[in-house]
Amino acid sequence: MSEFDELAPVASVRLGQPQRGFGVPPVPLARLEASNDGITFSPVADLPASPWPVR
Repeated sequence: MSEFDELAPVASVRLGQPQRGFGVPPVPLARLEASNDGITFSPVADLPASPWPVR
């Protein structure tokens, strides 16, 4: 998780995910969330699984 001392606009997100294959558990749900106070978070976007290791 990244934290910023001040409000910061986010233009893109890069997320590494576990390798896929036989016997490997499903890729977990990834969600981008934002907060104004660092305590209460609201979803901004879901990052769906993809066949590539970076989404």
